[in-house]
This record gives sequence, structure tokens and C-alpha cells, in this order.
Amino acid sequence: MKNNYNFGVVKLHFKFNQRTISMPHKFKICFPSQNLILFQLDLCLEEGMRLIMKILYTCAMEKEAIEITKKLNMEKIEKNIYRNENETMLITGIGKQRTAINLTKYLCENEKPEQIINIGYAGSTNIEIGKWVNITRVHNYEWDILGEEKYNMSDVGNQQLVEIQANIPKVECYSAESFVTHTDIKETVAFDMELHSIAIICSIYKIPLISLKKISDNLSLDKYYESIQKEEVMELVSFLHYIPKKSILV
Repeated sequence: MKNNYNFGVVKLHFKFNQRTISMPHKFKICFPSQNLILFQLDLCLEEGMRLIMKILYTCAMEKEAIEITKKLNMEKIEKNIYRNENETMLITGIGKQRTAINLTKYLCENEKPEQIINIGYAGSTNIEIGKWVNITRVHNYEWDILGEEKYNMSDVGNQQLVEIQANIPKVECYSAESFVTHTDIKETVAFDMELHSIAIICSIYKIPLISLKKISDNLSLDKYYESIQKEEVMELVSFLHYIPKKSILV
């Protein structure tokens, strides 16, 4: 007589093409006879499945990134690079030019990541200070040339970003080479100093790009300097609540 015994759920890890899949499995032990024990695994692909990816995070400044690197158990391996087994943090430097140089250098010298996630602060026309936003598209704020579409450099790359499934505002961003304190743009938008370069390079290298920005000011240097004194505004580790958990094995 066959007896089945269900021993609940276990976690198994499989490696496929350098990716690791961790998923819950129903574990069933079958006893068809006294001398033979068969083990059967019923694969259950549940919503909680986690997929390890090679992720590159970018921040403009080390002071923005340092608490994130601690949270993700990263070690400093070079002047502007932190890393754990599957994730890397690159400090790009401030501004579009430094960012373009340092990100391109990183991609030329290291394994290509499967996803880039940009984290940092941004000003906004009217979004509440301290609020996270998901950038859906980015523009070059200085691009204003006769005969060319203002702010748009789509001929050198796609400036559309990945929209995440999180209950935070989805807005477009304008990257400038200096702190924006006034603008003719009437829509609800964000302003940063690096993202446009990251987006163009991601498009060229065909790397999906997510950008989460925390609003630090409403186009006011005075408000920005007030904000940097407030831990609840300046902390960035909370972005992890909004990113799909593709880098966690339980």
C-alpha cells in the first residue's frame, strides 16, 4: 500500500545561465514499499519567487550611497565602487559629464549588468518634499538648439525609463548641469543633474533603467539646505521598499 506524507514547503535554489532561481516547493515523500523510498518534488512557482540579477545601482555622491551599501552588505572594492555577490554601487560623480564618463568607463571594464537602478535626490516644481517619485522619462534641460526639438535628444538614445508597480508618483525629469531654481515648465516634473546621461548610455548598451528620486526641494536652494538637516528627507535606504525584490534569496 502506498502512503504519502507531505512535509510542507522547502526552499530550493537552481542555477541557470549564471542566474539563481529560488522558489518554494511542495515536498512529498512516497513509500510504495518497505524497501524503496521515492522523493517527489512538485514545483510550485508562486508569487514569492525571487530571481537573482546582476544589478548596478548609481548615486551621484558617496554620502548618498553609503547607507545603501551598508544595508546591502556591500564592500568597497575601488574608489567609487562598492559590491556584494550580485549587486554593485557606482558613485558617478555630480553632473551629466562626470556621470557619462564614469558610467561608460565602468561598463567598458566590468561585466554588463542586467539592470541599472538610479537613486538620488531631485528638485520638483510642486511635489511634496521628502516624497519618492518614479521617473518615467528624462530630458536634457540644456538642449535648446535652433532646428532641434527642445530638451529632446531621442536620435542618440531612448530616454524612456522602466515604470515600476509602486504607489508613488510617476513623473518626467529634466537633467541640468546646475541647480534649477526657476523654470518655464508648468507641468509637475522633477529636476536632477545626472539621469539623462545614464538613460542615453543604458539605451546604447540595451540595459533596462529604473530611476527613483526623493524630492529635496521645490526649486529653492534655501529649502534644499533646510532639507539636508532632516534625516527623514535625506535618507535614501527606503527606496528598497519600492524596488521589485529580485535580489533576495530567503
